[in-house]
Amino acid sequence: MFNSALVAKNMAKTSLPNTTIEVLDCATAAAGQGLVALAAARAANSGQNLKEVMETADKIMYQVNLFATLDTLHYLVKSGRVPQAAALVNSLLRIKPVFTLNHAGARTVALPRTFPSAMKRMLKIMEKRVIKGQPLHAVVMHADVLDRAVTLKNQISSQFDCTELFITEFTPVMGVHTGPGLLGIAFYSEG
Repeated sequence: MFNSALVAKNMAKTSLPNTTIEVLDCATAAAGQGLVALAAARAANSGQNLKEVMETADKIMYQVNLFATLDTLHYLVKSGRVPQAAALVNSLLRIKPVFTLNHAGARTVALPRTFPSAMKRMLKIMEKRVIKGQPLHAVVMHADVLDRAVTLKNQISSQFDCTELFITEFTPVMGVHTGPGLLGIAFYSEG
């Protein structure tokens, strides 16, 4: 997405010669990028200049956490992102891997065997990463598992002081690699 945005910026130089466009690589994805964009939009709407908006976005992008779980590795194998052997083990053990995506890339953080266990694990991770007493900005994302997304949203709402809490569908561009069944959270604490 970052490279596409750079291409768009260069294309816009001709049609929008008097418009300053800056592009940030926020090093996250999906709802994590959405949280950065929302923070930048709020900063711009409050009257901050471009430099200040960029500083706000830069600050937020390093605070955003993104965790998700998958129903199956089948689609990641088809996209060439996971070896067939890993998918076979996943299938046999019925593991619902919890992974994170941040500045260091994607990595697995837990290997629960059920969706409820995966949701509990993501909530425990949130408990450790959320700054106590600070308002929380969070998005629950899903790929065709709205019922699970609503359950997770309700659990987050009951456990944390949420300034904003949304449910969104996982982007089709990313969903092509994960398939249906993805459930995730992106969040950051103010402060």
